Amino acid sequence: MKRFNRFLNNILSIPLALLVLLLALLPFRLLYLFSHLLYFLLWHVTGYRKKVVLDNLKKAFPDKEEEERLQIARGFYRHLSELIMESVGLMTAPASSMRRRIKLDEESSELMRRYYKEGRSAILTLGHYGNWEWMGAGINLENPGQLIAGYRHLRNKVFDQIIYRTRMRFYRQLIGSKQLARKMVGMAAAKEPAVFALLADQWPRPDTAFWVNFLDRETPFFTGPEKLARKLGHAVLFCSIRKQKRGSYRINIQVLTEDPKSLPQQEITQGYATLLEQEIRRAPQYWLWSHRRWKKEKQEV
Repeated sequence: MKRFNRFLNNILSIPLALLVLLLALLPFRLLYLFSHLLYFLLWHVTGYRKKVVLDNLKKAFPDKEEEERLQIARGFYRHLSELIMESVGLMTAPASSMRRRIKLDEESSELMRRYYKEGRSAILTLGHYGNWEWMGAGINLENPGQLIAGYRHLRNKVFDQIIYRTRMRFYRQLIGSKQLARKMVGMAAAKEPAVFALLADQWPRPDTAFWVNFLDRETPFFTGPEKLARKLGHAVLFCSIRKQKRGSYRINIQVLTEDPKSLPQQEITQGYATLLEQEIRRAPQYWLWSHRRWKKEKQEV
């Protein structure tokens, strides 16, 4: 029965997928017009995950007035609507257009070139902040052939192929999330350098997570980036993606450590959480508030 339901879901998603592909043919200026409609639907009509968003904001910013948190929430839904349309536009946008819209700053570009020249591998940590879907384009167009990312396949095969092919435009390789650690170990053994991009701010299994201070709360984080860095000796970098204005982003890459084995346990994870928090506090509307980041308190685990 599950197999039939999955098949039916794939079939029924084809008309929606065709609509998305048609939208991808439009220039960004028209896609942004659709983002206004999408914002209206998400915020005013469906209230998409509004309770989760407002609850997260209350936990993260208990000292802010309710009206200020509502203002951040509205800003988040506007950004989310633009982000969705920007992801659609990424399917067909020419490289020249992406170069104008997302740029890697010169210091970060020089850092990537140095790692490439030295044949050095690194783990590039980032969060669901700004436009993480465009990050591959911003880095790869300046430094082609370095960036590898994990990819979690969708159950819906139709949209899985669309998203996979879109992301593959700007990555050296996409590797299934469950196979990524094994691939990294194999490449290290073969002395094949690469930069591995890892989104590290999702909700992990709390009983196996590192609990660190994040937005003034004990928050669980995945242990994978830190453990892999220690095991393989890879440098750990932090990637910030700052929104300058609609459709314009700037990427900055900072070094968290180039000697992970020398640091105390959890210090790398805490460093990542601290830098991500700084980005969020600077402009909170650009973080993905719609995922349930604080499902449980530490004492409940």
